[in-house]
Amino acid sequence: MSVADISVHESVWPSRWRTSLIDCLRRRSLDARFHYESPAQTGAWLALHEAHSPARSDPAVARLYPDAIGGCLSRMPAPARLASLGCGGGQKDLDVLCACGASAYAAIDVAPGMVIEAINRVRAHLPSVAASGLVADLHAIQAIAAWTRGAFRPKGPTLWLAFGIVPNIPANEIPGFLRALLTHPEDRLLLGANLIPGSNPQAEMGDLLPQYDNEPTRRWLVLLPQSLGIPAAPEDIRFAVIPPDGALPWRIEATLPIRSNCQISIHGECLHLHAAEPLRLFFSNRFTPDEIRNMASAAGCQIAASRIAPSREEGVFEVHR
Repeated sequence: MSVADISVHESVWPSRWRTSLIDCLRRRSLDARFHYESPAQTGAWLALHEAHSPARSDPAVARLYPDAIGGCLSRMPAPARLASLGCGGGQKDLDVLCACGASAYAAIDVAPGMVIEAINRVRAHLPSVAASGLVADLHAIQAIAAWTRGAFRPKGPTLWLAFGIVPNIPANEIPGFLRALLTHPEDRLLLGANLIPGSNPQAEMGDLLPQYDNEPTRRWLVLLPQSLGIPAAPEDIRFAVIPPDGALPWRIEATLPIRSNCQISIHGECLHLHAAEPLRLFFSNRFTPDEIRNMASAAGCQIAASRIAPSREEGVFEVHR
């Protein structure tokens, strides 16, 4: 019998889940975490990633990750552990473990299915690596950092991977996110970011829209409102480019128009959704490299190196104290 060593943080306990979801619905803006939790959502997201991720379709983007990892490992002492935030299926994590020789691996995600998938992948190829998982809301970053530091015996630096998560974190939270994770002077964090390719953001963001406005994304995003009893079909979802607003960067948003006034019930609590108030399902931030550097500086950190795809649409940034 195979058993995975997985901890579950209180941020994803049912009572917290219910309170957070109700709060999001009242604000008419859903947190990204709610799109990754069920097996159906996990499967739909993995299919979407395979179909539309530049890391799968563009060899130059795919090369970013091993190049960034190799460069980082050449500059830091051998990491004692690898900790992957938003681990997904663990494909990149396995490559990093093979390259760095860390004896411990932490798979961290809000979706239990993703954590299990990542741990199983690592165990199948590297059975000597001590692999543990944490299911947690990534907003609980202080608790995540504390769990990772305490979960493994090896002493020494941590190599953190944060691929594919900062697009869905409010930009003003990212400096605190970096501060919480990079506590050891030799720790490193590889931060993957979706970028604005050039100097004409309005036009360039429009060119990027098909990466989001497509059938696999629609099928994935519609699963949550449908599960809540909100009348919705994939073709109902609307995608739009949103310009910067105060501290908010350029972003792409997906919203669901509410067809008619409706009432839904979540564990006995009734909520009324009105046709005049669309529901924001999802957003994805796009940054410039300078914005990434400024956020690192605000956290008391530096960018040791960066690698940016020839398309300028994606980059990996090595962050340290």
